[in-house]
Amino acid sequence: MSDLLPQNRWELSAPRTPVEWEKKRKGFAFKSANQVLKGCVGALDGFFQPTICPTTKESDGFPRAYYSGHYQSYGLNCQAMCNSRLRFQLFTVVAPGQTNDAVTYEATGLHDIIDKLPSGLYVAGDAAYVLTEHLLVPFTGSCRQDPDRDSYNFYLSQLRIRIEMTFGLLTTKWRCLRKS
Repeated sequence: MSDLLPQNRWELSAPRTPVEWEKKRKGFAFKSANQVLKGCVGALDGFFQPTICPTTKESDGFPRAYYSGHYQSYGLNCQAMCNSRLRFQLFTVVAPGQTNDAVTYEATGLHDIIDKLPSGLYVAGDAAYVLTEHLLVPFTGSCRQDPDRDSYNFYLSQLRIRIEMTFGLLTTKWRCLRKS
């Protein structure tokens, strides 16, 4: 079947050249109020795709691993990164639904791409991920009380919302993805 599809037409990939990265950066800078956060080139998050309970054979003997207590459903943990125009740059189905985003992220090739970003460029993620030089996450808990950190969270959320909007467009267009 894959031989029938045009090569590269359906392939999602991260930018490879400085010019492509600059185009992504400018798109996100425009989305940041007063262009406060200027180095963002993508928004990253996990997506839970509901499924039916897999058989023991389909799940290598661990069907319970596909059950997410958070979503109260069986499913798959996917990881995705989008650009400022709400287009997926990367999308991968990686782990059973019980696996958290940080572990799933490490199991993908996304962290390799993000860790190799040019200096000054970064991806916006949520608090499920670990802060790195190229992956910005919000402050949580009592740290949010500091006005500077609260401002940082506000500006970061303007960028992070792009991936949530992208998932919303995906599940609105393909409503079957909202069900098991």
